[in-house]
Amino acid sequence: MNAMLHYKKSQQGAALIVGLVLLLVLTILAISTMSTSRLEVTMAGNNQYAENAFQLAETGNAVVFQQINAGQIFPIPDADLPQTAQINVPDLGGAYQTQVTWAGNAGFTDEYGTDFCQYVWINSSIGTSSRQARTVHRQGFWIVGDPDGCAGL
Repeated sequence: MNAMLHYKKSQQGAALIVGLVLLLVLTILAISTMSTSRLEVTMAGNNQYAENAFQLAETGNAVVFQQINAGQIFPIPDADLPQTAQINVPDLGGAYQTQVTWAGNAGFTDEYGTDFCQYVWINSSIGTSSRQARTVHRQGFWIVGDPDGCAGL
């Protein structure tokens, strides 16, 4: 019994200090993991907003080409079309804006010897997401016209 009392007196609380140090290390590790997770969630969200801006710009291009094919927009050689107002697309959480710019004309002859003139424009579509992620897409198109329009080329 005497030996047992002597053993208890010799302990100085080292287990408590080791336990507190381990808890401190685990707390720091947990905080670091939470901060990394929050950063990854933010990065994933930003990627989604950038993708929405990309889709909005593509939508702008598709709408312009659909309107040209339907005869609702008439590009005129040597002229730019006015820039459209921003068009909101709630499903994608943003808006797009387009501008059709005259790029020039070029004459060519097909394999049958027929002369053509192609009138070339560039459609610029800007997609902007709700978090101001922005994408610009430019896509060219041409319309075959009267070969006399390319006189002097």
